[in-house]
Amino acid sequence: MNEERKTLIEYRLLRAHETLEDAKILFDKRKLFSTVNRIYYAMFYAVNALLLSKNLVAYRKRLLMKPFLGL
Repeated sequence: MNEERKTLIEYRLLRAHETLEDAKILFDKRKLFSTVNRIYYAMFYAVNALLLSKNLVAYRKRLLMKPFLGL
C-alpha cells in the first residue's frame, strides 16, 4: 500500500472520529435528527476507509454499500 493511500485512509478515519464526536455533542443537546445524520456519515467515512484498505473505492454511497448488501 502506498503512502498516498495510507494518508487517505487515515484522513477518512479521522473524519469518522470527528463526525462521531459531533454526534455525541448533538445528542447531548437532544438534536436527534442531526445526531443520526452525523452517525450515518461517521459510518460512511469508516467504511470508505475500510474499502480503501482493501484497494476498493466507492465514489457514491450506493456503491459503498454494495459489498455489504451482497449485491
